Amino acid sequence: MRNENVALSPRHANADTDAFPRPFASVITFVICAGSALFFCSKGVFIKSAYRLGADPLTLLALRMVMALPIFLIALWMTERKATVAMDRHTFCKLIWLGFLGYYLSSIVNFAGLQYISVGLERMVLYTYPTLVVIGSVLFLKTNLKPIVVAAMILTYAGIAIAWHGEAKATGTPSDTVLGVVLGRVFKCDGACNLLMQRGI
Repeated sequence: MRNENVALSPRHANADTDAFPRPFASVITFVICAGSALFFCSKGVFIKSAYRLGADPLTLLALRMVMALPIFLIALWMTERKATVAMDRHTFCKLIWLGFLGYYLSSIVNFAGLQYISVGLERMVLYTYPTLVVIGSVLFLKTNLKPIVVAAMILTYAGIAIAWHGEAKATGTPSDTVLGVVLGRVFKCDGACNLLMQRGI
């Protein structure tokens, strides 16, 4: 009689759990990551083009939410299918708050900032959010700050200052450039807080 309690070998276990062959899955992962980076970087170009046609930040954000809704619904459906534990009300409220803070509020601030600065400067400001995560980790999570990280942060902000000075001089509107950079920093402060708050979920 066949023993049905015999454990599966690691090879068979992986065959059951892997949806795709390993090389193919790696290619899919690379394509998704590269595509997300490309589309995220080009977002500012489309927003600036829409501003030239008379659009406003709220209208663009509403269009973004409408186009993203089907993707979120599909992701929710797939997650619920694989979930082994039901989500409690407290966790659900936390997720709603994180969505508002890290997606809606940060997006509207980002869209508003693009009215005052170029796409290039906006990208530079946005990609400094890891420095905000580092600062937040030191202040709230009591992590250690290494000297090489401090040097990298100083170099990063020195580059932003040089870029801001060049753009402010070229446009002749330093106050607008300052406002755009400040809004960009608020956007990434929001995103950094979102990442730090996710540790509690």
